[in-house]
Amino acid sequence: MIRKFLLSLLFILSVGFVRAQEFAPVGAEWYHNMQYGIFHEVSAKDTIVNNISCRNISQVAVTDWKWYALGLRVHSLNNVFIYNNADTVFVYNEFFKKFTPLYVFNVHDGDTVTLPSYPGAYSQSVTDSSFTFVVDSVRMVQYDTTILKTVYTTSLNVPGKATFSWDGAYAQRIGSLKRGLLPFCNTCVYPLSDNVQYPGALRCYHDASLSVKLVPDDCAKNIVEHVSGIQSHTLSIYPNPVQDKLYVEHPGGNIEQLRIIDLQGRIVQSLQIDPAKQNTAIDLSLVHEGIYLLEFVEAGEVVTHKKIVVAR
Repeated sequence: MIRKFLLSLLFILSVGFVRAQEFAPVGAEWYHNMQYGIFHEVSAKDTIVNNISCRNISQVAVTDWKWYALGLRVHSLNNVFIYNNADTVFVYNEFFKKFTPLYVFNVHDGDTVTLPSYPGAYSQSVTDSSFTFVVDSVRMVQYDTTILKTVYTTSLNVPGKATFSWDGAYAQRIGSLKRGLLPFCNTCVYPLSDNVQYPGALRCYHDASLSVKLVPDDCAKNIVEHVSGIQSHTLSIYPNPVQDKLYVEHPGGNIEQLRIIDLQGRIVQSLQIDPAKQNTAIDLSLVHEGIYLLEFVEAGEVVTHKKIVVAR
C-alpha cells in the first residue's frame, strides 16, 4: 500500500518534536567533493531560530591551492539551520520562512513523499512549491565501520513542480550521499560561473561518536599546502580552532610576513615580523568566526599556508 505524506501534515510535524539521536551535533563535519576543491560543512553551534532550538551549520567552499594561486575564489553557501525528531530532520527553509522536512526516515518501500521546495531560480513552468519522490527501498547499509539506515529514492518529474533530488539516497546521521546537505534542484536555472559551485559526493563525515570515511585518500585532500623554501613540518600553529590569540612557530626559515586571508582571497590581517624570529603571536580577537588561510611570506613570495579556524 502506498502511503502519501501530505505537505500539510509535514508542516505540522515541524512544530513539536521529541529530540532523538541528534543529526549534526555541534562539532560534526562533512567533506564533499567540488570541482575546484572541497566543500567543508561544520556544525558550529546551537542557536535559536523561530523559537526553535537548532544547529547552525556553515558551508564553506575551500578552493584547491592550484586554483587559489591562479586567483579563483569559489563562493561559499549560506549557513543551514537544522533540528530533528525521532524520524525526521527539519531545515529552516528561506522560501517559506519556517522549518520544513528535509530527511524523512519513517518511510517504506514504494512510498510516495511530497516535501516543500527549497529556494531556487525556477522556470516559468513551475507553479507548485513542492517536490515529490518515490522511495525505492529502505535498507541498513554499512559505511566504513558503521551501519546506517539509508533511504533510496527516485525523483518524480511532475508538471508544474520543481524536481529536486539527492541523487538517489540519504542516510541517518550523515544525510545526502551525493549532493551536499540539501537536495539539488534539477529543473532550476543556476548562474554559469566558475565562482558558483555546489557540493558533490560525500567524502567523509565525523562527529564525537561517529566517523565515516568514503574515500581512500585524505578527507580534505584539496586543501593542499604549497611548500617552497621552508618545510611545512617545521611550522606549527596553536590552538586551532582559535578564539582570540594564535601562536605561530616558524623556525628554520626567513619568514618576513604573516597574512590572514579569507576564503574570498581578501587580506583580513597582515603582520610584518623580524625574519630572525622563531615564533609570533597573532591577535585574532577582531576577526569574525570562520575558516581562513594563514600565509607565510618569504622574500616577497608566499612559501606555504595553513588552514585556521576561528571559533568562539
